[in-house]
Amino acid sequence: MPAYRFVALDATAAETRGVLEADSARGARGMLRARGLIPLEVDAIVAEHAPGPARRFTRRLLNAQQIALLTRQIAGLLVSGLPLERALAALADDADRAEIGHMLSAIKSEVAGGHSFAMALGQHPREFSPIYCALVAAGEDSGNLGTVLASLADYLENSQALRGKLIQAMAYPAIVVLVAITVVVLLLTYVVPQVVGVFQGAHQKLPILTIALIGFSDFLRHWGFAILGLLVAGGVLTRQALKLPGPRAALDGALLRSPLLGRLVRGLNTARFASTLAILTAAGVPILRALQAAIDTLANTVLKADAQEALALVREGSTLSAALGLHKRFPPVLITFIRLGEQTGTLPQMLERAATQHAQEVQRRAFEESNDAAYMRLQLDRLETPARPGVAFQLVRKLLAFNTSDTERDRVEVVLLSRNDPVSGLRVFRSAQHHATPIERGVFTRGRPPFHYLHALQSHLFLSANPDDVRAALAAGYPSAQVYPESAHASEAHPDEVRIAFDGDAVLFSDEAERVFQDQGLPAFQRHEASKAAQPLPPGPFKPLLEALHRLQQAASSGSVSMRLRTALVTARSAPAHERAIRTLMNWNIAVDEAMFLGGLDKGPFLREFQPDFFFDDQTGHVQSASRHVPAGQVHAGVRNEG
Repeated sequence: MPAYRFVALDATAAETRGVLEADSARGARGMLRARGLIPLEVDAIVAEHAPGPARRFTRRLLNAQQIALLTRQIAGLLVSGLPLERALAALADDADRAEIGHMLSAIKSEVAGGHSFAMALGQHPREFSPIYCALVAAGEDSGNLGTVLASLADYLENSQALRGKLIQAMAYPAIVVLVAITVVVLLLTYVVPQVVGVFQGAHQKLPILTIALIGFSDFLRHWGFAILGLLVAGGVLTRQALKLPGPRAALDGALLRSPLLGRLVRGLNTARFASTLAILTAAGVPILRALQAAIDTLANTVLKADAQEALALVREGSTLSAALGLHKRFPPVLITFIRLGEQTGTLPQMLERAATQHAQEVQRRAFEESNDAAYMRLQLDRLETPARPGVAFQLVRKLLAFNTSDTERDRVEVVLLSRNDPVSGLRVFRSAQHHATPIERGVFTRGRPPFHYLHALQSHLFLSANPDDVRAALAAGYPSAQVYPESAHASEAHPDEVRIAFDGDAVLFSDEAERVFQDQGLPAFQRHEASKAAQPLPPGPFKPLLEALHRLQQAASSGSVSMRLRTALVTARSAPAHERAIRTLMNWNIAVDEAMFLGGLDKGPFLREFQPDFFFDDQTGHVQSASRHVPAGQVHAGVRNEG
């Protein structure tokens, strides 16, 4: 709508100035009278943000980064106690451009006239999307507008950062492809025709490939513009066809099934979906309304259809995790996070973790599947900025404390294995030095799996955020776990003690007993373990690490090391199945300091009390529960990780 600047008198004859939007000047005066004001002056400003054909050719007043900044500013003013109208007025006065000031003044006038903030924002659809307005409306309804706007600003900033990284990662390959096509066309249309005369003058029989190349060159020179026209027309027709439900659904389904783009598309949509749902549920919005708003953020129509079906099932009484997992198109990690949130009453937090994990996965895959020049430039730009300590930092720092000057060789060595390039490795080593962590060796493989070097390094533990590398290392026989970067960091309550906790089946022990439980149920499992109580369990993938820690503990006890080691077995087993686990450790001549036989209880609260520097488990649900309290990693081994 056109914007009008007005001067009016209120009931006390005080002069009021502002901006409002109306269909016409007459309509603006009518709106002022409806508010109890007497209009004195009503002047049109600009019709720049009016909808219609003319607006399609005007640029947006605010780009994505500016919208995020504006949202952050409004949130800050509201949280500090300033009323919404005064906050909008202050930002309108400080606007860098007059058009932005006019828009904010118009929004302020709408709010002053009794409209909701979300409705006022909805008058500017180019700047504020329906999803943005829905989130603002949710914040108003919940009475936590400032908090919701702060979360929305975080979401917008993270989305913009992820989008920038994706563009940066994909730009180089796109340029390479474009240059390659240009070079090939130039060669075929300009260079090859000049060489043809040489071949014709030789009066020799030409190879079939040369004849084919000359023929293709002639075809391209005679029909090149026609082909270009057909490609352009095909592109236009394809774009129009994709506006129809059938072709669009077919393309979106193919994208999800694509081995190269499938995970990227699914991860990007999932991160956006989970972030929106997390913001809304944290603000107290009912799940049905929150889910509908989150569905609108899905760009993939196949995932959107699944989510719409899930919405109907939730409305009928189904849990969200069961409804979304029906067609198995949403990532299993998201379903597990949601199920855990439903069981523990922490759905917003679990959704936020799921969104963070999928955003990180999208970023990682984007760089792995593209040329790494952009990533190298990014790391060079941050060369002087130390990376923040990660989830495993305290474990590494404490283990390195076992090295003392009274021994000829170090008891513990930490080696960096990374898919990063050597240039990026500069920052990694500088960060380790900055945090006083004596790491001297590293292998940087520039996009290739680094686990091949574990044998040469005689490794006892491999930690990585890349699940594919972890699975490959486990298959090769090395204790390995996928680190959950969003895990809580280790407690600092035990500075002189390394604390490590292990699950039993499929981690320290084989999954033999777990397979019985999965195939035949708990009673059969208990009978099986009771009958074999005296028979040691076969070793699992982490027995070599437990043995190495046992040797380290014995060596340190006779030296001048102040650091001590404390281990714990944290298992879902219960009596009588506990006996076989203890007897297995006795057979190995290894003692753990604590053993928790929880009989299916949630491991998270127990680990919170034990406060390990790291916990290893094979089941996703257990790791996610633990990660709320302690650093945790998933061991992708055993029957629970098959398929």
